Amino acid sequence: MSIHQQHYSESATAHAGASMPRAIDIASKLMVLGAVVSLANTITALVAPGVIHTSTTNNGHSHSATVYGPAAVIGGLLGLAFWLWMAWLVRRGRRSARIVSTILMSLGILGVFIDIAGSAPPWFKALSVIPTLIGVVAVALLWRRDSSAFFNRTR
Repeated sequence: MSIHQQHYSESATAHAGASMPRAIDIASKLMVLGAVVSLANTITALVAPGVIHTSTTNNGHSHSATVYGPAAVIGGLLGLAFWLWMAWLVRRGRRSARIVSTILMSLGILGVFIDIAGSAPPWFKALSVIPTLIGVVAVALLWRRDSSAFFNRTR
């Protein structure tokens, strides 16, 4: 463990006033991983052919439209911010982080279904599932008995 990681872990635990269960530690690290994977997916969506642009033909005229464009960037940055914010709050023992993380993950699951139904290439649809799976595991860890005890102690 680096000095920075040790300091972060100690300061978060000291602030919470309780020892951090392993499940909380793993969940917060998974949330950081989810942020990184989401950012990578956003970058991929912006540079990969066939993900953002689509062509349509209407009465013999060809049209090219940006499907995601700025929305993909804004959504990706918001997703990154939420992942990191929730990881920080979880490490601090904030009970609301568990609830908000669960709500955000539910929206993420809905987003995956929308992505799968969309016109993106199959390989990109598969990539969009990865952050959601990471999030589902992280949220499940937040609802374990030892995690509940941690959140109850740090009210």
